[in-house]
Amino acid sequence: MDITNREQRKNVVDEIVDRFGCIDVLINNAGFTYRAVMEHVTETEKLKQMEINFRAPMELIRVTLPAMRKKSKGLIIKISSVGGMMALPTMSIYSASKFALEGANEALYLVFTLDFLDGIFSKFNF
Repeated sequence: MDITNREQRKNVVDEIVDRFGCIDVLINNAGFTYRAVMEHVTETEKLKQMEINFRAPMELIRVTLPAMRKKSKGLIIKISSVGGMMALPTMSIYSASKFALEGANEALYLVFTLDFLDGIFSKFNF
């Protein structure tokens, strides 16, 4: 699946729900980096970085949630990076994308623990 493709994300989730009746677990593990100082990263590269490291994982959560809400249960595992907790000198765009993911998942964690899901667990790649 190309996680940047909206239609593919939705189709995969629909196919899983049709075949198994629910989604128990979502593991978000996508990520990559351009290792460069800010002035060497193009606008296209910045957008691609944010699309893959932040927007696509958040969209996968969004399209998965209805199936989890229907069952009143679910688990989301996010595999992230230390780059989302501290900025790295030659990876400013990467750090920005991972900081965004960390912030959004922190908010989702609070919603899920008050709502119905088992929560969001983080694992950091170093």
